[in-house]
Amino acid sequence: MTKKAISQLRSLGTSELEEKLNDAKAKLAKEKSSQSAGTRPEKPATIGNLKKQIARCMTLISEKQRAKEKTLSENKTKGGIGK
Repeated sequence: MTKKAISQLRSLGTSELEEKLNDAKAKLAKEKSSQSAGTRPEKPATIGNLKKQIARCMTLISEKQRAKEKTLSENKTKGGIGK
């Protein structure tokens, strides 16, 4: 995946990333099942690429969640006593 593609993933919302994650997981399950049935994949690197795509999506989702939690905690501390 190129830097441009990764930046496009970063611009997506959490729900869109979760949708891409579910799609990639479904494709991975399909590829693994066909491989275990004994058929050779057209592109052997497909499984590895799907795993990387899943990891990227999961990473971006967790980054967005941590950033959201951080802003919430900062907002709570700003409105504290004595300020």
